[in-house]
Amino acid sequence: MSTADNTPRPTPYTDAKQLMSPIRRLKLTPVKHAMRLTLSSDFEVLEIGSGPGYYSAEIASILPDGWLTLVDIQQEMLDLAKQNLEAKRATNVDYVKADAQSLPFDDESFDAVIIAAVIGEIPNKQKCIDEIYRVLKPNCRLYVTEHPGDKNSLSFAEVRSLFDGIFLFEQVHGARKNFTVIYTKQV
Repeated sequence: MSTADNTPRPTPYTDAKQLMSPIRRLKLTPVKHAMRLTLSSDFEVLEIGSGPGYYSAEIASILPDGWLTLVDIQQEMLDLAKQNLEAKRATNVDYVKADAQSLPFDDESFDAVIIAAVIGEIPNKQKCIDEIYRVLKPNCRLYVTEHPGDKNSLSFAEVRSLFDGIFLFEQVHGARKNFTVIYTKQV
């Protein structure tokens, strides 16, 4: 969501019902999204901008020996995510209220970072990218997913222009309007 001055803003928690809508599955299902990720079952994974947890339960399910940390700037979104994930019996999840431009984690804490339909909502994208780089372990992966229907959705070219040169491009899954770009942190 953007304001009248075109400053990117997160989708308000009052719109969380839309984020969990079954219609959204026509764009990208949580199962299909999880299939795009190459996560080991024991990974420590960070999901930035989890919202109400649309993708989160499926991600948590493929980490039976690992851990998923959800970050959102809105406590209300995290409360909804917790409710949704507890209903699906996900017990390997932390919920952290934080700004993606200033993550409260130690350097090289995570085996993977996932950011789905969120980077366009972040005012200072470079700060967010720097923070992702800082918290991701060397030679580990970043997954950037975008799909249509989001006011702040970025194109494949825009994602590449933001992340290329900082992270090593590995591959892309999906079409140019509904895609997951996989990057590796090179040191």
